[in-house]
Amino acid sequence: ENVRALDGLTRLNRFTSHDDDIKNMEALFERKTLSAPEQMVLAFSLAKAFEDIGEYSLAFDYLQRGNSLNRKTFVFSKSAIDSLFSDIAEAFDAETFSKFSGAGNSDETPIFILGMPRSGTSLVEQVLSSHRDVTGAGELSIMNTIAGRFVADPAKPDFGEAVARASLEKFGGLGRDYMEQLRRYSSSARFITDKMPGNSLYIGLIKLILPKAKIVHCRRNAADTCLSIYKTHFSSGGLHYAYDLDELGHYYRHYEKLMEHWHQVLPGFVYDLNYEDLIGDQRAETERLLDWCGLDWSEDCMNFFNTKRLVNTASIAQVRQPVYSSSIRLWQKYGSALNPLLEALGKTG
Repeated sequence: ENVRALDGLTRLNRFTSHDDDIKNMEALFERKTLSAPEQMVLAFSLAKAFEDIGEYSLAFDYLQRGNSLNRKTFVFSKSAIDSLFSDIAEAFDAETFSKFSGAGNSDETPIFILGMPRSGTSLVEQVLSSHRDVTGAGELSIMNTIAGRFVADPAKPDFGEAVARASLEKFGGLGRDYMEQLRRYSSSARFITDKMPGNSLYIGLIKLILPKAKIVHCRRNAADTCLSIYKTHFSSGGLHYAYDLDELGHYYRHYEKLMEHWHQVLPGFVYDLNYEDLIGDQRAETERLLDWCGLDWSEDCMNFFNTKRLVNTASIAQVRQPVYSSSIRLWQKYGSALNPLLEALGKTG
């Protein structure tokens, strides 16, 4: 049986009872002939099915199994994450932005939508791309490539050293390179969105190469965000912090601290949009968002789920329907199973 096809069907289906489909998946999971990757995918499918029917203990059991199988396939170091975030904050301090005042390409086209994965970035891009003046380009790796060129060794990035040898010309050139690649998605759109969540690491670099770009930072309850990440089997395989609750919480704390840093050294450059606020008052929050982006009102942004565009993220189902609140505070349903995450977050949710 094709486990990945079964997983795709599970994602599209909403289970209402412990039916034969779930029982068949359980039996398949126990087969000795399944490879570890197949077991991993099936574990995430079963977790989704059991969450659908409110069996959160069983859902978490399969989540643990799936994440554990994935975590065994790579090496991850919390100390490397410590060093990366520290290096970025130290390199892009207030002195750096003062030294390179006026740097970069003045193009106003890009709207960066960023934050943690599963924080509402796909929803926000769908809302914005429903406006006639906006083209939604999806999750782009352009900034990753630009940052890799900026540092001497992408495998061991040293942003402090890169900033030390940078020049106004360097930043201007990187900005032009970014725009050349972005314009491939639309030659005429007034604004083009780039919704790669991990661009939150590069906000300082974005300011120096594209000082007139707009940045929308999507925020969501920390425990809900992390649980949603933990529930997701990311096909790209790049989120190595995502498959262990302690490591996930550790990474989130660093992300949170870095966002505080960007607000401190670049006041007014980043617009914070709370997922819960958007769900609670869609019209008011959409009005504020459009106004901050320099866009006039469009009723199409309220009916974003009718907008036909390609969405290649784990949130494809969510952006095809009106906003809903069922995922808010979902972490509470999992009870003490999430204690390692909450302890790592230093929060109660």
